[in-house]
Amino acid sequence: MPSDPGTTRYKVIKMSPRNPPHRWLLSVLAAIALALVILSSIRDPHTRAIGAMPSSSLLAESRVKRASPNCSVIVNFGIQKSGTTSLAGFMTKKGLLVTDYSGLFHEANRLDAMSDLSAFLAWEGNVPQDNIVLKSLNTYNFFSDAPYNLLYPILTRPDFFGSDACYILTTRKPDTWLASIERQMGDVKSPHALPSALPQGANKFSTGPIRRYMYGLVGFDRSMLTVYVRFHDQIRDFFRKARIPLHEIPLEWSDQKRCRVISAIAGFDDDCDQPGIYPALNVKDPAKKDIPT
Repeated sequence: MPSDPGTTRYKVIKMSPRNPPHRWLLSVLAAIALALVILSSIRDPHTRAIGAMPSSSLLAESRVKRASPNCSVIVNFGIQKSGTTSLAGFMTKKGLLVTDYSGLFHEANRLDAMSDLSAFLAWEGNVPQDNIVLKSLNTYNFFSDAPYNLLYPILTRPDFFGSDACYILTTRKPDTWLASIERQMGDVKSPHALPSALPQGANKFSTGPIRRYMYGLVGFDRSMLTVYVRFHDQIRDFFRKARIPLHEIPLEWSDQKRCRVISAIAGFDDDCDQPGIYPALNVKDPAKKDIPT
């Protein structure tokens, strides 16, 4: 019998119990959820693919006092020879508990410290309490220079030092920085340059392991300038994407300006007109500011 052309015909689809009609919808929703997780991990530098493991529980509850009225801790991520030692001297005068490259690596065997640093980075801070790096993070409230400047992806996590930690980046013009590094590391007779030439067992005192870790080499080479520039590009990009304040302190500023800017960040009293309040440390000739050191 011919069908009525005005009648709509419907096809009946038999659904199997093994293939319910909503399964396709569940698959779509699962794909969308996975895409959102991937996008959030790309946007947030602190999110890891395997899921963030909280580190705040690893910091001792009785860790040291606050660094200043405005900052729970202060961390300088500047690279060596950018004014890190002078900044540490200023923080010491302000009563902070200060540690830096020399502090960490003078308190422990260099190779032990490097092993614990590698573990701290690999496990993103989730290490035993006797880890040398973690112990220092519980002991001091100002950190500067290597290896702390390598830890910025971990130390800046909200679940580590907290949202009121303050972050500084000491900087220096690349050409004067390279000249200063050459004076420090370019002498082939210096233990900085040739740790392997020291007597057996001298690795305890050698700076070679951390130099190689930072620059990929031990002695001086002009390629270190590439490391310097890339390091600053990466850390600025990280803080910009994470939307965390990073306060840059150029070495070319006057001592008074550096003092005032840092005091404003930390909440220190402004005593920056006091002679010598911002010391010039680890320089060849503090009186000659035009000479890169």
